Amino acid sequence: MRNKNILTLAALMLALGAVAATAAMRPVLKKRAGLPPFDVIKEIVRGNDSWGAGRDGKLLCAWLADSGPGLVPERIIARPAGRVLAARNLRGRLTPEAARTMDLAVNVLHLPVLLITRTADSGYIRAITGRPLPRQPEEKRKLIEAEVDRLVDTALKRYRRRVKGGRLVVAGSVFDQENWYGRGRGRLIIINLNGETDRAALRKHPASSLLDADERGIHLGRDLNP
Repeated sequence: MRNKNILTLAALMLALGAVAATAAMRPVLKKRAGLPPFDVIKEIVRGNDSWGAGRDGKLLCAWLADSGPGLVPERIIARPAGRVLAARNLRGRLTPEAARTMDLAVNVLHLPVLLITRTADSGYIRAITGRPLPRQPEEKRKLIEAEVDRLVDTALKRYRRRVKGGRLVVAGSVFDQENWYGRGRGRLIIINLNGETDRAALRKHPASSLLDADERGIHLGRDLNP
């Protein structure tokens, strides 16, 4: 009887050891798949700077933009084919067509960055709004910044679970076609990251952590001539 109990105990210990070994070999699932948002923001900024080479074929971000002059995917990210899922939205409100594309990008494809871009171009803005723009540059900037902030706020509410879970960064930006910010024509200026608009906070935001000091100075914040 005693020998039988010893054999039973030994068999149980071997079984537990096998289970533990199997569990140790089992891969740990990642909470976030694909490129992190800070890597995508870096690609966007450096693509705007250089129009240079970049990684091909992997979807990086969703892009909600107007149809301003010169605003093409190549001005946002290098080699955009297959890397950017774009939707055009002429006015400051999210259209049903654009909303469906963004829902696909965020809720189905789980892209880590939604970039919203409006064009700083007086003639284009007059054409789509039918209204004259203020003469003062500061008032022009405030007008377009308010539109960007409104679209970012809409996206933050629409995708709040993914944003809150750290799986999505909504980046609001201005394509400065007329050098309203004094940093050069055609610069992409990121003025809003997940609702944060303060320039100092944007520089410290995790999404901008891979940018160098010059890139942060040129591409972040709504201040004039930072």
